Amino acid sequence: MSATKYPCSHILLAAALGAPSVDDASSYMLQYGRFEAVHKSQLEALGLPAHLWPVLYRKLVTDTFDIGSYVAFGDHDSSSVAKGLTEHSLCLSVEQLDAGSNVFLVDHAWTTTVDQIIENLDRVPGLLERMEKLTGAYDSLAGSTGVANADSLNPEIEDNIPTVTSMTGVSEEKARELLVRVNGCLIDAIMAAEDEGKEATPAQNTLQEQILQQLGGGEGLDNSRSLQWRTRGYDCAQCALDGGDELDGMEVSIPLGPGASARDIECTIAPKHLTVAVRGNHVLDGDLHAEVKPDESTWSVENGMLTITLTKRVADSWPELVIGEKHVNPFEHRKHLARVGGELWRYFQGYDCMVQGADQSVMKQTNWYIQDEVGLSVAHSSDPNVCCLPFLYLGAQGQVSPFSIIWPIKPISCGDTLTRDFCPSWLKDARQRQGYLQAIFPAPTQPLLDAYLEFAKDLEQTATSATRANLAATPAPIGHAKRVFVSGATLDAKEAIAAAGFEAVAVVEEADIVLDDDDTTSAHADKITNRHPLNNVFGSIDKTVLALQSVAGIQDWLSAGFHLPTQVSEFIGAALMDGSS
Repeated sequence: MSATKYPCSHILLAAALGAPSVDDASSYMLQYGRFEAVHKSQLEALGLPAHLWPVLYRKLVTDTFDIGSYVAFGDHDSSSVAKGLTEHSLCLSVEQLDAGSNVFLVDHAWTTTVDQIIENLDRVPGLLERMEKLTGAYDSLAGSTGVANADSLNPEIEDNIPTVTSMTGVSEEKARELLVRVNGCLIDAIMAAEDEGKEATPAQNTLQEQILQQLGGGEGLDNSRSLQWRTRGYDCAQCALDGGDELDGMEVSIPLGPGASARDIECTIAPKHLTVAVRGNHVLDGDLHAEVKPDESTWSVENGMLTITLTKRVADSWPELVIGEKHVNPFEHRKHLARVGGELWRYFQGYDCMVQGADQSVMKQTNWYIQDEVGLSVAHSSDPNVCCLPFLYLGAQGQVSPFSIIWPIKPISCGDTLTRDFCPSWLKDARQRQGYLQAIFPAPTQPLLDAYLEFAKDLEQTATSATRANLAATPAPIGHAKRVFVSGATLDAKEAIAAAGFEAVAVVEEADIVLDDDDTTSAHADKITNRHPLNNVFGSIDKTVLALQSVAGIQDWLSAGFHLPTQVSEFIGAALMDGSS
């Protein structure tokens, strides 16, 4: 097994804390007490041993990610029982790590919600490239100027094809290729069709001027709609500044990602070079196509977008912002984003939290996160040696920071692979665990098909004997039931029972009919009760499917349904059986 030390850039906890003074110790105890009061219920739910709570707190406040001092990256052994999300595994690099001896912080590479996945991939700097590396879903068309698939073309491109063919005489296929190549710009497509590389003739210049006028030209011309393109990191639009009619400006839009502001930006505009860094990470750094006037160029940040307005030294049309940049077809790029997003679901993990909306209402929100490369390298095992769970840290300023925490639950020796259980702790049934893991570690599906076939057979058997009798909660003829016990019955209730021809009794043992809150399965088995599967339907939506299946089986009037916490394997098997799924 080859192993490489995971670099630890954080100082060790002991060095960070030093020897506290009495005052420091008192302040620490006060702050820790607040931490414990806020996070106690969460820590207990996670099952983190109480003696590790102070250790976790110290690492949180000192920003200590010291797992790199205990583990090394190793190549994942495909023959091992443990399964990995990545090609790497984490192996213990110290002599021994005892159960409950330490707790480690693991960062999250990305946290999002379902409706924000595609937008984040498109707009958060560097995120798409990081997720491509993780999934292996690279964009083979990035920078391509070829023809896009017909189903992904911009409707405006299709609308402009007849104009290009009529004005230039090229075929529809060639017109489509030209329009895609120039990102839909009608003018550029027509000029390209008139033999690129040759100087424009007077007739071509006249044709271009006519088209510019039709697109809103003349005085105060705005060419940004026609002369724009996209790259992976920024959008470009050539424009006429100050209401002029020359292309003397270039507007560059760079998404900054959530939480970024102007103080996070370093933007350097030189006559022939442009550099942009966000929080120290370069997002644009290259030689400009032509010279600009730095003193007349500006930049600003608004709504998470950095906008740079460059003033060209010579008004002219630029084919690119920086030399060598790759343009993307926005429609093919959108398809690629969806593909990467789809590949990421096996890496996503989730947790529910309460959030406050703009109207001050509080609602439950499911956040999905992907751990960093360290967390993703912890392999799966049904007999794990560590526990790895999400933890939400509420800081002193009220900010919420999500992490994962890892702690050993068994003794681990040097060279052992760190393993966790990817299934939730409440999922015990072996078949359901297999179904749950199918989405993470694809395996042969025959066991899932078998699970569904057995499930369907049981429902069909139930349906053959399902009658109105077993849909009712009357195990004996109603005429034989006279004595009724109602838990907590008022005087009015007793009078109503008597008026209906029944006798209200004071103890359960004397009753034929019992109405109470005892929900145990065996309660009053020999009596008529309100304890029937269907009675749970309206009290717990989660049990509706199970209740209907238990008394009705498969019926024409009952749509197929699955209780996913207990029937995930059957659900997957049903989907595999459905050719249209």
